[in-house]
Amino acid sequence: MGCQEIDLTHLCFADDLFVFTHGDVHSVGVLKKALDIFARRSGLSPNLQKSDVFFGHVPLDEKAAILDCLPFRQGTFPIRYLGVPLSPVALRVSDYSIIVAKVKDRMQNWKSKFLSFGGRRQLIMSVLQSLQLYWMAVFLFPSVIIHDLESCFRDFLWAQGDSSKGRCKVAWTTICKPLECGGLGIKRLTVWNRALITKNLWAILSRRNNLWVQWIILHSLRGSFWSARRHHRWSWTFARMMTIRDEIRRFVTISVGDGLSTNAWEDAWIPCGALSSIIPYRVFHGMSFTTSTTVHTVLNTIQGMWPTSWIERNPVIASHIVPVTQPNQRDVVCWDATNSHTDFSVRRAYGSLVGHFDKVEWTNVVWFKGHIPKHAFCTWLACLRRLPTQDRMINWKHDPPDFRCSLCNSCMDSHSHLFFECTFASEVWSCIKAKVNWPAAPNSWDVMVDVLADTTTTPRLLIQKLALSATVYMIWQERNRRLFTTNRTHAIEIVKNIMDVVQLRDAWKRRKRRHTSSRVILFITRDNFTRVDSITRQYTRDSISSSTVQHSRQYLEFYCSTLKTLSRALLFNTRDSLSSSTVQHSRHYLEHHCSSLETVSRVGSEDY
Repeated sequence: MGCQEIDLTHLCFADDLFVFTHGDVHSVGVLKKALDIFARRSGLSPNLQKSDVFFGHVPLDEKAAILDCLPFRQGTFPIRYLGVPLSPVALRVSDYSIIVAKVKDRMQNWKSKFLSFGGRRQLIMSVLQSLQLYWMAVFLFPSVIIHDLESCFRDFLWAQGDSSKGRCKVAWTTICKPLECGGLGIKRLTVWNRALITKNLWAILSRRNNLWVQWIILHSLRGSFWSARRHHRWSWTFARMMTIRDEIRRFVTISVGDGLSTNAWEDAWIPCGALSSIIPYRVFHGMSFTTSTTVHTVLNTIQGMWPTSWIERNPVIASHIVPVTQPNQRDVVCWDATNSHTDFSVRRAYGSLVGHFDKVEWTNVVWFKGHIPKHAFCTWLACLRRLPTQDRMINWKHDPPDFRCSLCNSCMDSHSHLFFECTFASEVWSCIKAKVNWPAAPNSWDVMVDVLADTTTTPRLLIQKLALSATVYMIWQERNRRLFTTNRTHAIEIVKNIMDVVQLRDAWKRRKRRHTSSRVILFITRDNFTRVDSITRQYTRDSISSSTVQHSRQYLEFYCSTLKTLSRALLFNTRDSLSSSTVQHSRHYLEHHCSSLETVSRVGSEDY
């Protein structure tokens, strides 16, 4: 079976062992004698309660005789092994239903009607999409299961189903786009599943040093990865993995080293792709090359110049430089060489497989650092013009109630009217502009978003973005409150609520920034002092050369300047979070080291 080639022994499976026999009593009797001998010699015997016997096309009377001889439990496939189902035949759709049931149970426990849209989005991304992650890294899911899972996510996001009623406001394909492209950053499960499976195929392509890869290369491929055809030796899981080869092939390239492990015909070792896709095989074979010829052989044969017959068939080849072999350097498999990073990761694979989307200009207006999730979600809907204003609801209802704005009760309820042509909304927005010192802010939604998108990031810009998001959220809440209930909130109270939210969020950001700065200062100073002490101890003319003295002197002068800056920053950044005595002690500590560094630097200069 090829176990010797990869040093495979029975000790690799000492904990969990499969023993195969013929389906007859005699073979099972031989196995039982072997187990009895092992038990007498080692004192270890099989646990009958934890051992199972599996039959394949064995008659019923033969099964009964075997169970009398070896009284194990009769098991059925699939069985759970290392967290995933193990089966000699392909899993049925019903075998995947456990994942869908697990997602639904988790959703039911959360009672989604008490969560904001921002909270639901976060739970989908961090919890629900991770429940099936382990299975997706092993199996290529059926499309019906993918559809059921995404339906669960969609219903949970918009609060549909048993928890409460809701209507999808944005298409799921838009939701699954990246944030910078106008989506919510939720992964598309079909593409995510393929990206996870690609990780296993990448292990084969890069010939990772593990037992599974060695076994696959030795017993399943026996040739080029790209041209291997399905064989009876292939397991059903591996066969399904290989179905996505054509989809990932355009992203896999080879950086030529010695050329010994790269197939010259099938692998993409030149920028325009594999030779099999750009020239006929008879032209390639005309130079005495075969499908198993390596790049090393080809490069040694063509001697730095592309063959004329190749260029005649595809002139694009002439625009590329002939690679040069580098002895003692292995070929490197690269992922998506069009990008700056060529190392493989599941995240990069997902980005490549999902495709390109046009970016939107308002990403930083909605998803800026420090945003409030529920406010950002509402602002995201506003930027997409997907808030269910009554001018849009006419397509949902045959007999809509009243199109007048519930805030001013004078004009039609629409997006442009609500932000901020409505007299009530305009009054709130004017007060907010004065509060955040932004008098030049326009009242037109599109113009205002463009202004915020083009503005350089500053602390004041954070306040303005927080104010806009909070205003959009509060006005929308007040609009719904007046439309569906009899409750009303005065504009002054809404302005106060908005400013309270903005000030609290800004204070939290400032405190977080100061805490981070203090930790960075502590780390830098500790690291610098360790290096400086090491240099000071070695700072003698006899122990280091003149060039080292000069280098050390420049090093000390640089860090002396750095520590002075940190001393001033420490006083500024920790004034509110530390006591005055602590700040003063820290400044004295830094100033002492600055003085010591200046002395050492002067001594080094004089010695030099």
